[in-house]
Amino acid sequence: IFSAPLMMQRLQMIVPPDSGVVRFNFRKTELDEPVCNISAKREEKSEYELSLPVQFENEGKIALNHKFVMDAVKPFSMCNLELTSIQSPGKFTGDIEGLTVVVMPMFVQW
Repeated sequence: IFSAPLMMQRLQMIVPPDSGVVRFNFRKTELDEPVCNISAKREEKSEYELSLPVQFENEGKIALNHKFVMDAVKPFSMCNLELTSIQSPGKFTGDIEGLTVVVMPMFVQW
């Protein structure tokens, strides 16, 4: 669960690579705070990384297309991303009843 406007802000700050792949890593910090690290690599030289406060049940990671995630979270103010595995689609729901957006994951080397 995360703030959709804050996610949009973080995604706008990251320069998406030509491939459009953005990695999401849901984990806890050293202070036991749940965060999502959002990162994108360009030409294997530079990596952009930002974090976002979130709430989650289990740590995990997934790679998604930058544009598709932007479109998925845009209608919501609070958003829920349901993941079952890094190969399964991400299911975005939120504070708009009946609206569900599904985004297919992208294969990356972690």
